[in-house]
Amino acid sequence: MKHFGLLCIFLILVHFSTQIPQFENCSENVTESFNSCECCKVECSSEGTNIQMKALACPLSYILCPPGTHMESHEDNTKVYPDCCGHTICKEK
Repeated sequence: MKHFGLLCIFLILVHFSTQIPQFENCSENVTESFNSCECCKVECSSEGTNIQMKALACPLSYILCPPGTHMESHEDNTKVYPDCCGHTICKEK
């Protein structure tokens, strides 16, 4: 039971260490507010008093699988945006 608990803690740490949001020219308060973004890119820029921020995330894919198949999503959260974006495929049951 002790080993199972340690395994669970290890898996939780691995899960949170593989979420890599990408930030460009952003202050620390912006990086803290978007910290839950698993696969995204946040661009910040300022000219004088104007501050602009652009957030890019993976597109949603809606596909219909033919009868007798099911939908699966493949993602790689160890990579940086846009390479971490997943794609959806239909697989036979």
